[in-house]
Amino acid sequence: MDMDIAQDNLNIKRLLKNKNSVLGRIQTKMALNAYMKKKMTDEQISLFRDFYEEYEEKSDKINGELDEIEVRLARNDVKKEILSEETDYSAVMSALKEINDRQRDAIFTLNSIIERGEMTLEYI
Repeated sequence: MDMDIAQDNLNIKRLLKNKNSVLGRIQTKMALNAYMKKKMTDEQISLFRDFYEEYEEKSDKINGELDEIEVRLARNDVKKEILSEETDYSAVMSALKEINDRQRDAIFTLNSIIERGEMTLEYI
């Protein structure tokens, strides 16, 4: 089992910045097009609307996953179990795996938002 919770946390932070950056670049391009009085096509408007709806939906999902990770880490279940005299290593591994799975889900979702945003940026 390949778990690197610290590295995945760093990846999530980097991807969150990229997610916000791609939305910012799209908004900047749209503002520039509006300033230059370049009208968007119905297809471009639809593409942006679809992207933004997905962005909002998946952002909510990511926030939920990150909240769950924080709750699991804050409860200190794993630390308490490790320090107990009769450590249940399977419980420790299960808790760590759950945290890591949630991190991986967040990373996957962030990557899909960023990819969709980059595609949207190309077409508007």
